[in-house]
Amino acid sequence: MKKLIPFSAFAFIVLTCVFSAQCTKSASDALNMCLYTLLPSLFPFFVFSRIFILSGGADLLAKKLAFVTKPLFNMSGGCIVPIILGILCGYPVGAKTAAELYGEGVITKDEAQRLCGFCNNSGPLFLIGAVGAGMLMCPSAGILLYAVHILSALSVGIIFRGDKKSIVHGSAPKNTAVNENIFVTAVEESVGTILNVFGYVIFFAVLTSFVKNPFIVGIFEITNALKKISLLDFPLWQKFVFASFFSSWGGLSVHMQTYGILSKHSLSFKKYVYAKLIHSVFAFVYALIAIKIVPLPFKTFSSAFEKTAVSLNIASLVCTVILGIYLFYLNIILLRHKNGKDEKI
Repeated sequence: MKKLIPFSAFAFIVLTCVFSAQCTKSASDALNMCLYTLLPSLFPFFVFSRIFILSGGADLLAKKLAFVTKPLFNMSGGCIVPIILGILCGYPVGAKTAAELYGEGVITKDEAQRLCGFCNNSGPLFLIGAVGAGMLMCPSAGILLYAVHILSALSVGIIFRGDKKSIVHGSAPKNTAVNENIFVTAVEESVGTILNVFGYVIFFAVLTSFVKNPFIVGIFEITNALKKISLLDFPLWQKFVFASFFSSWGGLSVHMQTYGILSKHSLSFKKYVYAKLIHSVFAFVYALIAIKIVPLPFKTFSSAFEKTAVSLNIASLVCTVILGIYLFYLNIILLRHKNGKDEKI
């Protein structure tokens, strides 16, 4: 395996020389996306989330919302911060916040590990604006896509609940720095993080510039994959389902960004990837159910996809049964917590 890496790198160098124009265009497009999409949508969240943690805001929020994290995820109140930021912000804010809280001693290692598996999500700006309105040309589909995405993430968190013994209440980091130092530290750390994100985005954009199949591209990088999927001659409902799957998977580009964060705190990358795979499966299932329930222009089946539609009707029935079992499981968890029995089922 180690010998394969240098040969692969050399082959890639040759390809970039042969297809230099194509690689340059891909890198240029990725850089524009970094500057005009990722920078304004991620950098402020990086800065303010770090200020929030350093100033002790995480501890205050943990005390107010601990009643949510305990029954649903069997976690201490400090875990609510990365959960909220993971819902409101884009990759990799959720994982970054969870790792930082673990480093500060606010949450346990087990909690940080489980948090990274379901609080590292696509942001509403990307799913609703870029994917829904921009790519699928249906803003309401973008809103539904975001709802499915978050519901799937929370489902992963509920499934991977720890046992009662895993809950150890940490304390907020003792901060002796003045406010100016908090701000400077937050900005400096956020600059390093956003540059790291840019590097992975540009690299994987060039790497996938040789691939035409959007589903293969989706394994590596989601933005270009979703753009390619939106241009396919597929009905809207199929584009929606595939967009739900790949946006929840995240792509190797996002995973490598997250790996850099996890490795600093000795958190398992394999467990994270496994959780993201489960997240994408949930998103696919929930998307199939959503197209049957929500009155959006999904059911524009062409004759070329009639057999696929029949198969997905059967799949939707199975998924509905699975959802019923899942809701029953959640109901048992809440009842046990109410009765003072918070053990793992």
